[in-house]
Amino acid sequence: MTWTFHPAKSGFGVSRAEWDGLNQRLHAGHPMLDSAFVGPLVECFAGPDDRLAVLRRGDGVDGMLFLRGGGRGIWSTFLPSQAQIAPTLLKAADQVPALLSALPGRVVALDLLCQDVGYSPLPALPPSASHEVTLHATTTATSLAGTFDAYWQSRPQKLRENLLKCRLEVASSPELVREACARYGLLESRGWKGKAGTALHPENIQGRFYQEVLTHFAERGEGFGCELSLGDALAASQLLIGNRLMAIGLKTTYDEAVTTLAPGRLLHYLVLQWLFSEQRHRVLEYYTNATADTLRWGTAQRAITHHRFYRYRWVPAVTRAFRRLKAALGREPAATRATEESSRPEES
Repeated sequence: MTWTFHPAKSGFGVSRAEWDGLNQRLHAGHPMLDSAFVGPLVECFAGPDDRLAVLRRGDGVDGMLFLRGGGRGIWSTFLPSQAQIAPTLLKAADQVPALLSALPGRVVALDLLCQDVGYSPLPALPPSASHEVTLHATTTATSLAGTFDAYWQSRPQKLRENLLKCRLEVASSPELVREACARYGLLESRGWKGKAGTALHPENIQGRFYQEVLTHFAERGEGFGCELSLGDALAASQLLIGNRLMAIGLKTTYDEAVTTLAPGRLLHYLVLQWLFSEQRHRVLEYYTNATADTLRWGTAQRAITHHRFYRYRWVPAVTRAFRRLKAALGREPAATRATEESSRPEES
């Protein structure tokens, strides 16, 4: 087995088929690890120093992931805020030490961030002297088995109260999905994210990224723009991708002028109703840092974890001693990575 390293953009350009084949073998074609999502992610947000690492065994590929070199000899997974899990495909946890040894230059540690325990071999490897694990978030999912009525009656009574009659429209053709993406961006840009400069907009790089991702999936019948209208006005919008394995809500926004009507919750209610009726997917994955309110919608939950692997056994002892000293001085280190708000039914 040999790890090789290639520029992220050009390397992925010639490796898309191998990436999708490995994703299919390992994870039944997880949509957020599909080249239709990963390709635009890399094209829009990868820098010239980001690398695609490829593990080959004979004529086949057993591992692929994107890496970003950091300072002080620490490498980490490439993880723009638009991705709720890192684009990482590993067959087994024992592939990581060889990767750590193969990285170029003076390497102290490797951070494998945002690993979904349901789609990663890393949780099978218990923490050791050279391996740290930290909880990043608890995500939730809703099984789409059975009927919507049965699901809804099983939810807490408080969640089922005060829902309004409204209209859901679902865009699924490439042209209509692009239009839904544009409307999404204009709606989000009118809110607090627009004032903060972080909103998706039809003319910024985020807008181009989501337009490309949703169009790719819509061409396969697997990309959707779900819109809630109150009267003639767009009140909330959600962007989804999926396949037979799962649907993933990528982003949700709503009109802040009608916040008191809880448009995000109304939209989520109607989207779940539609997903149950369609029976295209087995589960709806939220990929968010679930609050107590979000968990009421879900039927299962699991952890998203960060993993740090040290090359030298003495480094973690020094690192932990330094952390204890900072804590004692009242200077707790900041979190490794803040998550951008993802698709979620609760209002913010």
